Formats: sequence, structure tokens, C-alpha cells
Amino acid sequence: MTDTTPHLFTPLKLRELTLKNRIVVAPMHQYSGIKGFPTDWHVMNAGRFAAGLDEPPPPTTALGALLSHITGGADEKSFQPMNVNFGLFPPLEEKAKGRDRKRLMAHRAIRDLEAWLEAKREAAE
Repeated sequence: MTDTTPHLFTPLKLRELTLKNRIVVAPMHQYSGIKGFPTDWHVMNAGRFAAGLDEPPPPTTALGALLSHITGGADEKSFQPMNVNFGLFPPLEEKAKGRDRKRLMAHRAIRDLEAWLEAKREAAE
């Protein structure tokens, strides 16, 4: 790892287990709906954020963008269930197209996710 490696890509040690990086997938596909629709679990989980019981991830991250979409970012009349995609993310401040746009959105997501996680760690101490 170099000094410029984002924290997200550094190893994480959990007791005897060392993960290669900090990217994990929710267990049991908890973020997958049934035929694209959210289940009661999703409503309860997203509802925690909507009710202000927990600070949601920034909307510039994949989970934050999806939560923003299902808790008020979507037009009720035209709501369509969907997987997370770059169309749900807030626009970039700078102009970019294609792969450059997606690369910039991904870098912004990593930066914002790391800041959100750090704030949660500090609040827990």
C-alpha cells in the first residue's frame, strides 16, 4: 500500500481474520429485493434513516444514493424499483462524460464514504 491508497483499500483485521480491503457485501443479500421491490426488511432499514434514528450514508455513495431514491428522491407517480446505478447519484460539480464521469463519481463516493465512516467511528468513541 502507498501513502495515497484510499483507506477503503487497506487491510482490515477482525480478530484472527484479515481482509484484503474494507469492501464488503451485505450478508445474505439483504440489499436485494424480491423482483426488484423492497421487502419489509428494506422498509425498516431505510426507515431508520428516514426517521432520523441513524445518519444515512452520503447520497454520493451507492447505498446513500439508493436510500435517497427510495426514501423520497423518487417521484411517487413514476417510481420504478431498480438496482443502484450512476443515474441515482447526484451530478458532479465538474463536467465529465462516459468513463471519466463514472470514475469521478466513484472517487467522490469513496472519499465521502470514508468521511462518513470516520464520523461514525468518532461518534461511537
